[in-house]
Amino acid sequence: MMRACLRSAALALLVPVLFAQQVPRTDSQTDPMMGTWKLNPAKSNLAPGRQRNIVRKHEPIPGGIRVSWEGIDDAGKPTQWGFTAKFDGKDYPSTGTAVFDTLSMERPDPYTIIGRSKRAGELAVEFRWEVSRDGKTLTRTNKRLLPVDQAGISIEVFEKQ
Repeated sequence: MMRACLRSAALALLVPVLFAQQVPRTDSQTDPMMGTWKLNPAKSNLAPGRQRNIVRKHEPIPGGIRVSWEGIDDAGKPTQWGFTAKFDGKDYPSTGTAVFDTLSMERPDPYTIIGRSKRAGELAVEFRWEVSRDGKTLTRTNKRLLPVDQAGISIEVFEKQ
């Protein structure tokens, strides 16, 4: 009888551990997209007038990401931008930029995020974020459609801090 109780107790302790190992974690320690990233302008192909001093912070939320962005523009003024969005393809509000007011995101794998940004419902930017397999580099490719006079492709390379 005592042996059966001990086996049941051991099994009760072991089952949660086994399940915890099978559930993928998406916290800032294990998710390659999460953490603090600093722009490397020398490795980037930036649009004219694009600020060069940028630090991004990516934090996990259930089913999505919270991004905050701080930088210094060409006039030396601090800039801030941020959003919280889920990886469900739905539009979420964004503040701090005149280029777009909503964005939608999807995450086909742990190393990639794809999405679209809109201004007043019209597609303004298509983007793709990719983290290198070693987790040290984040490459953001942006295809800007609006405003038309600023349309083009930029590639921003960030390094993990």
